[in-house]
Amino acid sequence: LELLGVMLTMDPNHRYSALQCLRHPYLKELHRDEDEQTCPPFDLSFEFEKAIKTKFGVRHMMYTALDQYHKKTWHKIKKKQKRREQKEREKANGGHKSKDRKHRKHRSSKHKNRDKDKEHQ
Repeated sequence: LELLGVMLTMDPNHRYSALQCLRHPYLKELHRDEDEQTCPPFDLSFEFEKAIKTKFGVRHMMYTALDQYHKKTWHKIKKKQKRREQKEREKANGGHKSKDRKHRKHRSSKHKNRDKDKEHQ
């Protein structure tokens, strides 16, 4: 549990690196020096956007990406809810599709009057 606690530490200055974790006594049997590969730290100097070089820039880019994802997901959820509500209305109508105003066929007053006359006969 001590290793897990150190691995999940929020402060990166106090968190173990992957190499330190592999050298921990708990993982001693899994660690083999000959299999170990190391690489230099990732260099962001090539980055052409100055915004990403600051904490605020990174936060802003993350916020923008998450906001776009949220909007896309929100629209998908709303579409699913509408379909579910439509199915529930159909079920309540005995399996028939509901006749919303926008889906009704336009009938002229001539046809409506003819239907009324048939009913009165």
